[in-house]
Amino acid sequence: EFGCGLVLINPALDPIGVLQPLLGENRIYCSGERFHFGPDDLQALTRYDCGEPCVGAGPRLLLVDLGDEVIDPQLALVRYRDCARCLAFEGGDHGFAHLRQSLDAIVETYRACPPLPWPPAPARCEAATR
Repeated sequence: EFGCGLVLINPALDPIGVLQPLLGENRIYCSGERFHFGPDDLQALTRYDCGEPCVGAGPRLLLVDLGDEVIDPQLALVRYRDCARCLAFEGGDHGFAHLRQSLDAIVETYRACPPLPWPPAPARCEAATR
């Protein structure tokens, strides 16, 4: 809406492929609580697909760690190669170990954005649904 920038860090672009092996009974790591993750839960994730990555205004920056153990960074590099500045770091992990090295690029991305109107318009919030 405002043409402001977008910074993506190790984006999960194929959540269905990543989560497919987790169908069934699972356990929350920190509490031990058990829960069931079913096909309907997996299908519900499709509504969060952002569609065509190069539509819309504003500068884009993609940051990926090539050592990401959760997602395939190559998917993001291919998807955003034509519309984002792409920085790929050797090693690292899904937690993104190269944030400090990326700060200048992040600042540059947002400095390239047009100024936002002030005062800002009232927030348009939607009720979350489960």
